[in-house]
Amino acid sequence: MGVGDVYSGLVSVASGSYVDLRPSLGTEASVHNIYASGTINLIWTDGTNQITFDTLTGGGVYAKFSFHVNYNYWVRIANPSGTIYVGWDGIYTK
Repeated sequence: MGVGDVYSGLVSVASGSYVDLRPSLGTEASVHNIYASGTINLIWTDGTNQITFDTLTGGGVYAKFSFHVNYNYWVRIANPSGTIYVGWDGIYTK
């Protein structure tokens, strides 16, 4: 992926599971929008330490944000209940 290319995805996330917005080693991305069809917790993590920094109840969108993620530090989207869909989009910055 090159700088300026779209970084995006759309996945089904089972209850109690999560999806990591974690680009591959050597790349970085800025996530601008996160979409969810149900309740999610947003977690900043390095894989060992975690900070839950927000909860979106009932689904919706985080629009026009700029979450900077790389292989070492990323956003984890956790699903506390029921199977939901989660999507995101942004751009590669490195």
